Amino acid sequence: LGKDLGKSDDEHKRTSGTLNSLNILTMMHRSTRFLGKFVMTRSTQFGYKPEQLFAVVADVNKYKDFLPYCISSQVLTNNQTRSGTGLMTADLEIGQWPLWVETYTSKVEMTHPATIGAKMVPGSGSLLNSLSTMWEFKALNEHTTQVDFQVELDADSLSFPAVQWLMSKVVKQLPDAFEKRFFAVNGSPSSAPKVSALHSNLCLPFPW
Repeated sequence: LGKDLGKSDDEHKRTSGTLNSLNILTMMHRSTRFLGKFVMTRSTQFGYKPEQLFAVVADVNKYKDFLPYCISSQVLTNNQTRSGTGLMTADLEIGQWPLWVETYTSKVEMTHPATIGAKMVPGSGSLLNSLSTMWEFKALNEHTTQVDFQVELDADSLSFPAVQWLMSKVVKQLPDAFEKRFFAVNGSPSSAPKVSALHSNLCLPFPW
């Protein structure tokens, strides 16, 4: 097949390496099916104010500094008001080179300091059909906030059943990574974190 217009040699090498690696994983696990939308939700109480937690999640440019498998994160447009409410778009690159790499554009909608929702722009990725996250910050008292987090992904690809396993590995680490970032940015909380609810239909059947 010829090269896609607009792609550099490095991008073609990266895409080729990713597809070859995923084909190998697929051939090794022909009998395993990974189809459908996977969902994970988690509710946690933190000893911080909603504004403190909102600011960490909204700082998309810093994701590459602390999120597992996040290679790069760059805000493209930002229409936030001074309070933090508004829209932004960002390019994110996730993966583990040379096994797999996915680059996509995300549209982020923020209502300060209550919610942050992000959705992958359709067609912007090569391995995923969709990826979305939703954060809700609810003040329980002056120094405690309940954070409700949900992530959904759809890699319903007959060609690459291993994509579901790879992405489930990524998203299952997101809550803990953000929790560590909350501590690093805001210092010691007024109380220890408390997980009040956790649900996931993600599965990790591969042995490594």
